[in-house]
Amino acid sequence: MLQLHILTQLRRLSRLKSYRIATRGPFVQRNCIYRQFHLTSTSSAKFDSKTTTFKEEPTYDQKADDLLLELNNIYKDRIIGTKLKRKRLTEKVLDVVRSLPDGVFKPVTIPFMSKVINFLGPSQFDYEELISVLQAVVSGLDSTNVRTCQYIPIFCNELVNWESFKKDPLVRLQVVEIFINYITLSTNRTLLHKYLDSLDSVDSNDLVRITLEAFKTRAPDSKTMVKLAELSDFKDNLILNEILIKFLEACDLELGKNTQLEDSILAFLGIIDSKCRNDFSAYVNVLYFCSKNNLNSLAKTTLGKIESMPNNKVIFESLSPEDTNVFILVATRYSFIPLAKRAIELHKFNAGDSNDCITTSIQTLLQGEPMESLVAKLEQQIKSLENDESEEAYHLQSVESYNKILEAVLNLNKSEEYIVELTNWWKTEHGLERNSDSFALLISKSLDQNDYHKGLKYFEESLDEYVHWGVDEEGINMTHLYRLLSMYLMESSDAIGEKFTIFQKVKSFGHRLDKETLAVMAKLMLNQAYIGDLIELLERELPPFENPKSDRYQVFQYSSLYNLLMDFVLTYEKDSEINWLVYGQIQKYFHVPQESYIPVMKFFCEHERPNAAYLIFHTMRSLHKKKGLDPPTEEIYTYLFSEFGKQLYEEGVFKLHLFLKMDQKVNVDINMLNSILEGYVNLQDILKARDVFNNALSLPKEKGINETTINLMLKTNTYISLQHTKNFWNNLSQIDYTPTASNLKQYLIAHCYHGKYSEALEVLQTSRSYGDFEIDSGLLATVYNWTLSPKARLQLKKWAESEFPQLWKQVESRNLIQENTELPTLIDVHKNIRSIE
Repeated sequence: MLQLHILTQLRRLSRLKSYRIATRGPFVQRNCIYRQFHLTSTSSAKFDSKTTTFKEEPTYDQKADDLLLELNNIYKDRIIGTKLKRKRLTEKVLDVVRSLPDGVFKPVTIPFMSKVINFLGPSQFDYEELISVLQAVVSGLDSTNVRTCQYIPIFCNELVNWESFKKDPLVRLQVVEIFINYITLSTNRTLLHKYLDSLDSVDSNDLVRITLEAFKTRAPDSKTMVKLAELSDFKDNLILNEILIKFLEACDLELGKNTQLEDSILAFLGIIDSKCRNDFSAYVNVLYFCSKNNLNSLAKTTLGKIESMPNNKVIFESLSPEDTNVFILVATRYSFIPLAKRAIELHKFNAGDSNDCITTSIQTLLQGEPMESLVAKLEQQIKSLENDESEEAYHLQSVESYNKILEAVLNLNKSEEYIVELTNWWKTEHGLERNSDSFALLISKSLDQNDYHKGLKYFEESLDEYVHWGVDEEGINMTHLYRLLSMYLMESSDAIGEKFTIFQKVKSFGHRLDKETLAVMAKLMLNQAYIGDLIELLERELPPFENPKSDRYQVFQYSSLYNLLMDFVLTYEKDSEINWLVYGQIQKYFHVPQESYIPVMKFFCEHERPNAAYLIFHTMRSLHKKKGLDPPTEEIYTYLFSEFGKQLYEEGVFKLHLFLKMDQKVNVDINMLNSILEGYVNLQDILKARDVFNNALSLPKEKGINETTINLMLKTNTYISLQHTKNFWNNLSQIDYTPTASNLKQYLIAHCYHGKYSEALEVLQTSRSYGDFEIDSGLLATVYNWTLSPKARLQLKKWAESEFPQLWKQVESRNLIQENTELPTLIDVHKNIRSIE
């Protein structure tokens, strides 16, 4: 059975550095077992009907540079014919490939080489030549140059159709290797999965090996590793080992980002369960990962699978001493006490191994014996090991051994007095100097019990003992301090000054806050409206961009922080300038999703900051032009035209109209024209309004002017004169339009606006006599409210009580009438454009 001795790596699982992916470079070609055609070999290959020998040249750099220069000159030569040019380019490309020691183009040369190769096409090479060229290209690909090689799938498809691919399995593997190394550079791993599924003619274990080789220089993802586990038969234990390590590396990278991570772990466990149930080490390592990262339900599921194994006797007996320690500690943490005891009972002990000495000490704890028994057993074991020339006795007395015993003590919920007594004995007898691991265990247990007071006490103790959290284990235990700080900030009623003091102590170790703690700290500052402190916090705690002008974080990368900032922008009511400052930080650090723009623009418009809404709109257009993000939608245009007009934001309306004329993707229908018209009408720009109205008249009748259009034009003419309004009203038949009751209301308002109250009543009476319009309570109330003369109001009231007694009662009972002494504003009479929720 495979014994995985990788616990030293797994103990650092939450350290991203332990899984740091190598800088982009070529995938390993020199030992590739699938390459039939080696560039560095002395075997012959047929090129242009000549026999050519490929071998490594000692003067690679100079020779390659010279050949590339010659290639460039041929490529740019516009005098020679196309046929001759292709021939010379082909010969020179092959010369360049021969000069490469490992068959790898330098990444910086790939964009140019891709232009040349794409110009030549696959037909210029035979299959061996084409494979060698593609291998040279793919080996030097990285995220910066991969977009220049979109011809690779076409070339690979060409190879698939060649006879050599169909007959020779080694050729098939070469082509598969090329394409897998190309496609794995994409973050869309679904493409890779589909490709792997399509390769029925290739041995699945070979596919796994090729893909794992590619992932030596790419960040893995858990779903792909699950896919490889499905494809592998796990007959090769080394393959299982490599898949397991890559899977755990992927899980570590996806913590807090991938909402389906637990599904991937469960799927992986299911594959292990079905294909290699005897390989207990895989379970132990997955179990340890889940435990260390507080994936508690998954850890319990894993323990349950181990508990149900029919052959776990053999498995427990074969565990290494260190694996046994880990397993027992995790089992006790999740209250699988019988399983922990069984692991101890079946383990084959070595009295000379300090790990086994720790296991027997844990056994003493499980048996419920008092502190004296534990101490006596440890003393006995230390004395027996001191006679040995090895360092086992020193290891048993070390802080690492203390931490293992302490973890078991905490898992078994021993009292604080028990912990103090154990610690004092270890300090007195063996000079214990606790490290960050020691205090991380104590703080974590306190937080699990929701007791941040005790956690703070342990933190202060660690400072008194000069524990440097930022240096110990490369700062891995800082996560426990962040968790403590978060709970303290959220739940404590201490003054903000005291909270800042604890924050400064945690920050004194020189590490950036984790994502969740950063969000909690930002919330504290926002609650106090400490915007300057917030800006400084974000500047210090967020990793800097390589290119601050263009780089931004995706929302999912800092979702808690983004949601906090955005909620503040949309809800803070005391000073909109503060909202704008916070929104500026969002734009500075995040790619803002399009659905977030509308609520923000609406907020600033509602708070009389239309210029802020315009700047956001302008940002949307810039991002569309520079990065291809979605442009402003029709709904955004219509909303802003309406709001800018209502708030008399002249510059906003003009610039918005200018941008709309340049935006070919927006459908300028009657709704859009009505919104533009509303903007100009409210600005009282009569000429612009008439131009827009003429555009509306040019639309087909069924899609053209409507009730809203006529209301807006009645308002436009009202601003000019009553006579203009009358002329427009009387000529509606010429544009084949029949007015509505809403239009009548606007027409009556025009009379009142110019003080012609008697004429307004006459128009109303005439409409009543002819029955042209349905008169309702809203119409009566509007005319009353726009009539400022008390005498005219009384006449209107008497007429309404006589002609519409029920309607007038509704007007009075619903408090629709106002005894105002000033004219209402024309701007808000009609809500012409539908609002954006």
